[in-house]
Formats: sequence, structure tokens, C-alpha cells
Amino acid sequence: IWQIYEGGDETGYTIHQIDSGIDTGNILLVDVYPIKFEKNLKQTVEKNLKTARNKIPLAFVEVCKKYELLSKTSINQEIGKKYTNPTWKEYLIMKKNNNLMFKKMSKFVKIFE
Repeated sequence: IWQIYEGGDETGYTIHQIDSGIDTGNILLVDVYPIKFEKNLKQTVEKNLKTARNKIPLAFVEVCKKYELLSKTSINQEIGKKYTNPTWKEYLIMKKNNNLMFKKMSKFVKIFE
């Protein structure tokens, strides 16, 4: 949901090597895909979580099968923003951004129908 907060239209996940920190190990696999915007934030989050839940087990199998190669070609994580649970203000921004993107995507789809 933080991608929606930031105004992005893509989301994804990483699978990384476990080390002594939390979410600090080298990245073994990255998957980025378009956010499927729905009429409200709850529906958007649920739909995209379902997508991730369907993709992650297959990605995990791929990492297990190709671990030797992926561990040799893994990349260091950059130090970036750390997110926690959103504040009420951040939630309202997410809700607003979701509505804007849903309307934008709906207009785009109508053009090509």
C-alpha cells in the first residue's frame, strides 16, 4: 500500500537472503507488476494481495531451484525508506491516491473499449 501512498502504479516483492538484520540481506529475486486499482482502497489492497499470494510460492520454488546461481548474482539492498503502519493522515492520502488512479485507469480503459 505504500506504493499507492507514493503515487506509484506498480508494486511487487523481493525474496532476499536472510542475514542478521531485518530485511537487509542481498536480493535474490525481484518481481514488479502493475497495481490493479479498484473502486476503493480496501478492494485494491485485497486484489493485489491475492496477486502476490499467487505469485510468491512460484517465485520461492524458482529461488530454491536456482539458489546457487541467484546467490552468486544477488544484489545488495540499497538503504531506502523504512515503512511502518500508516498514520491516519497517510491512510487518507492512500485513499485519495487510490481514487485518483482508479478514475485515471477507468478513463484509459474506456478509450480502448
